[in-house]
Amino acid sequence: MRLALLIPIVACAGCGGALSETSAVPPPVPTVSRTQGTSSTAEDRLGAIRLEILGFRNELGEARAALFGSSEGFPSDHQIAVRRERVPIHEAKAELALAGLPAGTYALSVMHDENGNGELDKSGLGVPTEGAGFSQDAAGTFGAPSFEDASFRVDAGSETRVTIHLRYY
Repeated sequence: MRLALLIPIVACAGCGGALSETSAVPPPVPTVSRTQGTSSTAEDRLGAIRLEILGFRNELGEARAALFGSSEGFPSDHQIAVRRERVPIHEAKAELALAGLPAGTYALSVMHDENGNGELDKSGLGVPTEGAGFSQDAAGTFGAPSFEDASFRVDAGSETRVTIHLRYY
């Protein structure tokens, strides 16, 4: 298994600045796309994910991502996750690559761990006080979305690109 940590070199346009009253910002569009490989090696029987997390309100702490291969534990029981990663934040975004994944259906949950305690902090009412997001930019009505709403497919021999926009409540 290989994990590549990517540090962005381009600023995320519109992520860090204040908006004027006349600014129109379109709602985030769930992004999942695939790139098919061309060689035929043992790695071609495995897939990969390239994840981009956007919308950090600051660069405190780190981004945390958990990849789940089923609804069991999704989205908060990271001990059951297929992979767990910690990534630095740079210019209001974080990126990482997950390689060596068997073809299948997955879902991602991410959080902005601003204070570095490894947990999604919540208010006394249970509302998150740190940013959180899910693949497919899925959102639950009251609470987290289901695995099915956040899931996407990883195919053998291809790279699936996933973009998640953080939400702060």
